[in-house]
Amino acid sequence: MHRIVRRKIMGNKLTVTLNGKGESFGPQAAEIQSYIGVLARTKPPIWHDSWKCVHDEVKTKIWDCVLMAFVLPPSAKKLVLRSAGQKWREFKSRLTTHYILPYRDQPEMLAYPPADFSFIEKAHWDIFVVDRTSPEFLKCHDEAVGRRMLSVYPHRMSRKGYANLENEWYQSHPDEEEVDRSSTWVLARKDKDEIFLSDIVQKKAEEIEKLKKEVKEGTLKAEGVDDILTLALGKPEHGGRVRGQGVHVKQSIYFDLPRQKKAKTMDEKIQERV
Repeated sequence: MHRIVRRKIMGNKLTVTLNGKGESFGPQAAEIQSYIGVLARTKPPIWHDSWKCVHDEVKTKIWDCVLMAFVLPPSAKKLVLRSAGQKWREFKSRLTTHYILPYRDQPEMLAYPPADFSFIEKAHWDIFVVDRTSPEFLKCHDEAVGRRMLSVYPHRMSRKGYANLENEWYQSHPDEEEVDRSSTWVLARKDKDEIFLSDIVQKKAEEIEKLKKEVKEGTLKAEGVDDILTLALGKPEHGGRVRGQGVHVKQSIYFDLPRQKKAKTMDEKIQERV
């Protein structure tokens, strides 16, 4: 990311464009995501169990570093840190699968951090290795691999992301007001030649088109979380994400759901009774 460092020194910042859901798109989208990835690998220690355990000071430093290189509204902070958390977890996963598990029976190979990532402190690496070679983690890892193998609809977007995919669609369909997530889900599973990865995906895409036609004709009702994509896939939405919209779009944003009220504390309940 030498060009970003050079721009920071010169005081030049790139303005990042966000869509209505807070996702970045356009020519700067890939660059800011790459920079967030660098910060996520180098700033937070890898030995923390989860992103929630990472100190707020570290997260603030990541946000400040991003603001030194890009022009973003304050509302983008949550999106940036959420992206950093995802990339931090991906980095730990990469370290685990490529640099630890293949050598778990060769402790001498795990004595020091990989040469490719010399910024990792040895004390942090030692803690991380002990955790990733523990029976508890290995059990969770095997279960996660099993779940991942059940995925039959992988996307083919590479680094483009749904926000850029939607932007391209709007540019080629200037008269359309909105593209629904069933359409972006289908587009994300085609290659540059408009070909699907497998017959299973193609059949699911054909089913989506059939459901769209039924909705248009008024013979089928599909709205809210029970929309066309949910009906086609036959599974409800997983909490915390929206299929066909990327990992950073929440259900409350896409489906315009009311926010859940925060649970009242005991002091607040007592105060109401007074």
